[in-house]
Amino acid sequence: MIKQYQGIVLAIAVAVIAKMLISLLGTFSPYLGQIVSPTIIAILLGIMIKNVVGVSQKHAAGVQFASKYVLILAIVILGATLNINEAARLFLKQPGIIYAMAFNICLAFSIAYGLGKILRIDFSLRTFIGGGCSICGGTTISALGPIIRATDTQIAFGLSVVFFLDMFTIVLYPMLGKALQLSPQAFGVLAGTAINDTSSVLAAADIYSKMMGNDIAYETASIVKLTRTSFLILVALLFSLIATYKHMCPQAAGEPGVWKTLAKSFPWFIVLFVIMSSLNSFGMFQHGVFAQLAGVFHYSAKEQTPAIVLLFKDLSKFLIIVALAGVGLKCNIESLLKPGIRPIFLGVATSAAVLISSITTIGLILHL
Repeated sequence: MIKQYQGIVLAIAVAVIAKMLISLLGTFSPYLGQIVSPTIIAILLGIMIKNVVGVSQKHAAGVQFASKYVLILAIVILGATLNINEAARLFLKQPGIIYAMAFNICLAFSIAYGLGKILRIDFSLRTFIGGGCSICGGTTISALGPIIRATDTQIAFGLSVVFFLDMFTIVLYPMLGKALQLSPQAFGVLAGTAINDTSSVLAAADIYSKMMGNDIAYETASIVKLTRTSFLILVALLFSLIATYKHMCPQAAGEPGVWKTLAKSFPWFIVLFVIMSSLNSFGMFQHGVFAQLAGVFHYSAKEQTPAIVLLFKDLSKFLIIVALAGVGLKCNIESLLKPGIRPIFLGVATSAAVLISSITTIGLILHL
């Protein structure tokens, strides 16, 4: 942790500058100050620093830590702002969301394998694009990589394609939601079912929430996305069975088994997220030391929202900005273009299909 502090401080500094720039923008244009998200500014600043100035080796470990573990901390704290009863009501009222997730996974893999074969893209990269575009971006690629015996280069290419797509979806999807006049809850479902990585889902939902003037899109997207990520267990097990019974990739001596691979790559922060949400649902954060903590930072209850929940919400959002600053500071534009145009085209086609499927579900089935 001591070795990583310089990179973490750099990511925090970029996040603070992003927040300051948004405040400055709001001074000149209140409208732009409301709709432009600091997450976008943080990513762009990070990319500029990485590709113009460069990020030294002494900062690299901390930047990696910020982009991964600070994001996990942000998601866990976000859980403390949500009510699990409301999540249950959402899925009980709209079970079609679960069906949409399952359909999108099947659709994404079908397009990735079918079109990918026509484009002569190798099996591993097709798998990564199908899984990354339908479940949880880089997390899915990290989980499936060892199972299908992909090389480090193939994994890096898969991550590059998915990350390339994420950069555009963060900006384009809120604009699309506004053009389609989606309600905050509808956009939350769209972001949670159609955008790849968790950080990108939260960034896009934050932009839309600022446009709408409330946090409904952000909260809905969080619940839907983390539910969607849990499908990784089933998909990873399915690929493990295929690898075992079709002898696609027999396990070599000394290699970790399926369950060890799953345990290592599964996003366990989902469990912590649910625990924190459950504790908040039972009012565990509204009294005692937590209430005192909110008072220390001069937070007070707003309508029916306890002060500590408001503190957790602001803290979670800032940590997400720090994490996305870390993502930008890792982004080498040259490496993003290495896979070539064909994998990127396949990723765009797969993401577009998932997007159309989600919009169709929202309009025709869920009626949100």
